[in-house]
Amino acid sequence: MAKKILVIDDNKYHCEFITAAAELFSWNCVITLNVSAFFDNLAPDTAVILLDLMMPEMDGIELLTLLAQRGCRAQIILMSGVGGQVLTATDQFAQSLGLSVAGYLRKPFRLAELESIVTETLQTTPVITSISRSSHASNDQASPPPEPHSLGQSAQA
Repeated sequence: MAKKILVIDDNKYHCEFITAAAELFSWNCVITLNVSAFFDNLAPDTAVILLDLMMPEMDGIELLTLLAQRGCRAQIILMSGVGGQVLTATDQFAQSLGLSVAGYLRKPFRLAELESIVTETLQTTPVITSISRSSHASNDQASPPPEPHSLGQSAQA
């Protein structure tokens, strides 16, 4: 069973790019353009979320807060064209909420960058069977999340 990837990005170009990559690499990927569609497709078996920080309806900070409130256990890859300091601060904020951040992609990113972070995240993410917070703590502690990536980050960060 392929691990599910859920993408939220309001930019159709980025969604088409990620869709083409998903087809190329045989990823089980669902693309959403808005928050409503995102939450309609968020499921207990969602293993990886690619999340754009700058969207018109709701920004990434608000979305991360809602994911934490719902007990999301998916690995999150942040995406944005903002500076590295904003991505780093958002990463720290998400982790303070108890979310697992696998890393981030700075837009515009290349296919090789997307492939690298998604493939590595999929390989290190166990199959998720529940969003419940009542999982066994000993299991959660046995395999800590991977260190965050910073692919595409410029020296200006």
